Amino acid sequence: MSDDEPASIPDSLAEIRRGMHAAVEEAPRQARDVARHEIRRWWVWAVLGVFLVALVVGSAAGIGVLQLYGRQASTDAAVNELRRQAETSKTAGDAANGELLRRGQAPVPIPQPGTVDDSEVLVASATARVLASMPATRPSTDQLGQAVAAYITRNPVGPTPQQISTGIAAYLATSPPPTGQAGPTGPTGQPGTPGEPGQPGQPGEPGPGGAAGQPGPPGPAGPPGEAPTAQQIQDAFAAYLKDNPAALCPQGGAFTQLRVLTADGGTADTWQCVLTSSPPSNSSSTSTSSAPPGN
Repeated sequence: MSDDEPASIPDSLAEIRRGMHAAVEEAPRQARDVARHEIRRWWVWAVLGVFLVALVVGSAAGIGVLQLYGRQASTDAAVNELRRQAETSKTAGDAANGELLRRGQAPVPIPQPGTVDDSEVLVASATARVLASMPATRPSTDQLGQAVAAYITRNPVGPTPQQISTGIAAYLATSPPPTGQAGPTGPTGQPGTPGEPGQPGQPGEPGPGGAAGQPGPPGPAGPPGEAPTAQQIQDAFAAYLKDNPAALCPQGGAFTQLRVLTADGGTADTWQCVLTSSPPSNSSSTSTSSAPPGN
């Protein structure tokens, strides 16, 4: 071993120590650099994720607003159409009330469109028009059922037979029309008494029978009967349709209640002539019920 070898060992150790100190001092800096790099990388992804979430939420909100706007527009259109029908029906109902007043009958109260639900205007007007189409005397239940059927035939879009029957029953309960004409002619008078027998000797012929008496005076008018109920009018309506199936459907088919979907997502009941029907394909399909009204 040379004389310089012992001196080189401490120098080598010193170099190793300096290298270790440098590595120890450099490690935190490198760790901080790596951390900053990772933070920047994840920050970009986080910002991008937030942007994408905001974009999806904003799009969904925009679509929801458009759907709500479209539904509101459809609802407004349906309300405006119903108001137009109510105003037209009010005019026709006022004319029917004029006919009732001319006969001496009480008019049907028809509210002004816009002050109550428009369906109430339609029902009251239909009630007045049905009553004005009938004779001025007190109608029978069968006549009422037939009059309701005639109205529905002329006005398939509007109040249902049940609503009209209820309106008529309420009117007749408080404002019955005059009773009919005087009662029938009274019974024929009793025959006269036989003539006196002849004098004795020649038996006389019995006298002729007395002439028939004069007809009696007309009997007094009977007391008015109870007003028919809404159910009785509906039953008469159903019975009339059973006996006259073509009354409401002259082109064929059955007069059936339909539940249809409206533009605003709701449902509405209407009565139409149905030629054929099939089971609904899904829950949103139109449902039908062929049971006649009143049953």
